[in-house]
Amino acid sequence: MADFAAAYAQLLQDEGFPGYVHDPNDPGGETVAGLTRRDNPDFAGWAVVDAIRQGGGTTPAQINAGLAADPAFRAQCCAYYKRTRWDPLYLDGEPNQRLADSIFNMAVNAGQRVSLELLQRAEAEIRAQFAAGALDDA
Repeated sequence: MADFAAAYAQLLQDEGFPGYVHDPNDPGGETVAGLTRRDNPDFAGWAVVDAIRQGGGTTPAQINAGLAADPAFRAQCCAYYKRTRWDPLYLDGEPNQRLADSIFNMAVNAGQRVSLELLQRAEAEIRAQFAAGALDDA
């Protein structure tokens, strides 16, 4: 069965950890560990970011240093991704790790709804091709 820890480790490498940025030209706005404040306002890690700011951390480098030194922040990121991206897609039950990794990555970057819609379309197309004899079961 698919392993969340492996998929999450790859995600952190891809997204950069802690990866705090606040680019005014980015429509997602303030981002940390691949999570935008706009789309993930319920992420508990925003309280850590805000506390670092209130403590004098004003630059992305200062905020990233504070986040990297906080083991609770790392745990918050892991729990949030598992709860909001991995578990709703039942990826613990997926026997193929590469497929689970791809679905997880798609859910992180495109959102759950879009990733589910794409998977459903792909399944429908495969079923149609199989029914038409374009695919065999070997």
